[in-house]
Amino acid sequence: LAPSVRVDLFFSFLGDGGETPALLRCADVIRAGGLPGLRKFGFDPHETLYTHAQGAAVGEALTHSEGECLESLEDICALGGVDLYMEGMTGVEFLHGFLEGMARGPGHLRALRVLDLKAFLIEVGGVRSLSDVLSGNKVPNLEDLKLDVQGVGEEGMQTFVSALSCPQGLPPSAPILRRLDIWLSGSAEVSVFAGVLGSGRLCRLKELQIGALSSLGEIRALCLGGLGSGRLSLLSHLDLEGIHLGEIETIRVLSETLVAEKLPSLRWLSLEATDLSDEGVGTLTEAWLGHAPPPLQDLNLRTNELTTAAGLLLRAFLSTGRLPSLERVQIGLDQSGNHTQAFQRRDFEGTGGQIP
Repeated sequence: LAPSVRVDLFFSFLGDGGETPALLRCADVIRAGGLPGLRKFGFDPHETLYTHAQGAAVGEALTHSEGECLESLEDICALGGVDLYMEGMTGVEFLHGFLEGMARGPGHLRALRVLDLKAFLIEVGGVRSLSDVLSGNKVPNLEDLKLDVQGVGEEGMQTFVSALSCPQGLPPSAPILRRLDIWLSGSAEVSVFAGVLGSGRLCRLKELQIGALSSLGEIRALCLGGLGSGRLSLLSHLDLEGIHLGEIETIRVLSETLVAEKLPSLRWLSLEATDLSDEGVGTLTEAWLGHAPPPLQDLNLRTNELTTAAGLLLRAFLSTGRLPSLERVQIGLDQSGNHTQAFQRRDFEGTGGQIP
């Protein structure tokens, strides 16, 4: 194919868990420079089992390609469905091999902007290989990274953040990432991750999604060392969907972080499916009455067991004018059966105290 022909290639790996000739033949074509216009490359491991060697063959092909034929590759993504986490089907060995193969190659994927590995649960070996890819300057212009590093331990997280924060050729204060979506757990691991957020090395980050946090210790570590450091001045999107905010102390700690002084550019906030209660909404709005809130335009509180009382709290808060830029609140009210609705600012004004 001519370089002008852009190709989006997605592999659904069909087979019996052994050699997959179609996949390996494709890797040979890529390595030989046969797809110079490759733009997106996706692989789906959930159909069956795949080996370390197969992953390495694919990864090596990307950074061993003859004639720098992959100048056009912008997006690598791991696809997966609900079957991905069935016993023996996590794709761990394939991913480890894939990243190891990428790191071994002499070439660089200069056009790559997105590396989405979130469909896999990365283990320690995979984290080390990913760190080799990042620190080896294989993806020098990477902007968007998605991954699940639950269970890698404190040492594994140290390995990851050391590579994440110091890309080769750039000073530590000028990281390249603009978007980061990460699932992690464990107070020690979260503390390590929060440390790099608070170091200023990710100061260009604009969008951050964090999942899987469940304890007060984890959320306190994230807020005190990272989100609340004041070093994320460009962060405009924060997605905390799925973390546990059911205890008042937990939402109190978070509320003290969600203020203009610490997150001055925050315009979009999601606390969807966080077990947030009516009392938690009150704690959040009280914090914003005591400290200047960030310039929010969109607030997502869906899939929480909130009642009309939460809507009334928000209406009363909006009437103070503390959030003049807010355009939309998404809130699920659970007073007479579950339903979720998006309210515009006007829906909270002039309603005589009633939620529409």
